Amino acid sequence: MASKLQGLKVLQTPYKSIANHEIRTDVLVPETPLSGKRPVIVRFHGGGLVMGDSLYLPFYPQWLTDLALAHGAIIISPNYRLLPEATTPQIFQDMADFWTYIHSLCYARREKDVFPTGGITGGARQASKGRHHDITGEIRQRRARGVGEAICEARERGGW
Repeated sequence: MASKLQGLKVLQTPYKSIANHEIRTDVLVPETPLSGKRPVIVRFHGGGLVMGDSLYLPFYPQWLTDLALAHGAIIISPNYRLLPEATTPQIFQDMADFWTYIHSLCYARREKDVFPTGGITGGARQASKGRHHDITGEIRQRRARGVGEAICEARERGGW
């Protein structure tokens, strides 16, 4: 299953700390050089808020690596606390804190260059909250026509 990350370099960094426990985000960068800014894909892992990890490969979709490599995009995939050890509001706070962290970084300066996705509906919903404009239409397009087509259309509109 390690082939799901083939072509990507994995970097790990904490985005917050709670009681001396760091919560990690994984940054997956294509190994091929690219001149200019890279688009950013933010992926919240699945697991129904009770299990999973940002690099848990059974929940990691191959299309995401393929998309990142095709467009030279960076994938940023945060972890968050899980139920029942944490409460739902604490999990949502982790996601909000991640967005505060990501918006402070230089590669997230242009929000239209950030494409949120998630392994579960809740993850995708929380991912979309990190954007300052409504992406509901974009999400509907992805569901109706497939992710690849919607990405290509967004890129043609100048979103990537």
